[in-house]
Amino acid sequence: QPETLTLVAGYSFGDEHLNEVLFDATARRPRSEIIVFCYSDIPQVLQNRAQLTPNLQAVTSDKAILGGRLAPWQPPEEELGSVDFWVDGKFTLGDFSSLAAHLALSSQPTQSEFTGLSSETQDG
Repeated sequence: QPETLTLVAGYSFGDEHLNEVLFDATARRPRSEIIVFCYSDIPQVLQNRAQLTPNLQAVTSDKAILGGRLAPWQPPEEELGSVDFWVDGKFTLGDFSSLAAHLALSSQPTQSEFTGLSSETQDG
């Protein structure tokens, strides 16, 4: 699909057939984005491709390839409120449990979002 965001976590890039599907998607659909969350190091095959393909991004706890550029993270200097994916200067979303917890929290409406709504429902 054009203009698609795909998040990849827990995949080692050991299957060449699946790699080609992902890499082909980024080449054929430049307005789509694939973000790969790596628990440890960025697999070499992914690093090579991500540095050539701006819409294929890879992140680890201490570095990332964003827009084709590999660089270390620079943690935020100040507290970001309820953002909890920076721990001890490390980006934690490469850990599947941290990513899943963050996605679960960010997809649930808070009680304050329902303030002012009537408890009655309307048809139509």
